[in-house]
Amino acid sequence: ATMEEAEEEDDEDADDGELELRLAFLEHLMDRRPVLLSSVLLRQNPHNVHEWHKRVKLFDGNPQKMVLTYTEAVKTVDAAKATGKPHTLWCAFAHFYERHGDVANARVIFEKATGVAFKAIDDLATVWCEYAEMELRARNVDGARELLERGTAEHPAAQRRAGKVAQDAPVQHRVHRSTKLWTFYADLEESLHSVKKTSAVYDRMLDLKVATPQSVLCYARYLEEHKYFEESFKAY
Repeated sequence: ATMEEAEEEDDEDADDGELELRLAFLEHLMDRRPVLLSSVLLRQNPHNVHEWHKRVKLFDGNPQKMVLTYTEAVKTVDAAKATGKPHTLWCAFAHFYERHGDVANARVIFEKATGVAFKAIDDLATVWCEYAEMELRARNVDGARELLERGTAEHPAAQRRAGKVAQDAPVQHRVHRSTKLWTFYADLEESLHSVKKTSAVYDRMLDLKVATPQSVLCYARYLEEHKYFEESFKAY
């Protein structure tokens, strides 16, 4: 081959190499497109709960990236500004650890979640319920009981106000009036066949005026089944 032909071949090889490099770069960008798009959307609204859930799924199969994403999510999302339900991020984060056999870290996440300033009582009540359900799955019945006792305990600030808590008070001051939480507590005590403790839970629901008609019917039937007829009439 002449020198000119050799130079032409070198140029062709260089062009082929540059093309392969550009194609590889394009392929890399296409692979990263969902992540880049997610980053753009979260920069526009970092408090979008749904987008954070979607971002975690993008790293499915990479536990380290999923943990880092969940950590960034719960640190970033302000419950007062959130689009969606921020408590679902905390619960999903805890369940992620549970699925990987790390109940200790799941407890750490749930504990932190119980102190978050969620907007609605039901959000915090759900955290307490899911926390207790995890303990039940771990066969830690006493732990679940203790959690529900803590969750339904009247906050000192509420006690100082003689039970009258302002609607704009932190949810931690008001969650003890959650019918959902009390109902779960009552169901647990019923399943454990503790008449004394079950009765105490239902009586407290009546004292707080958070019992529903269904709660009263369940309580009365429960007492009747255990031959506490007079107490059943009192419940009605």
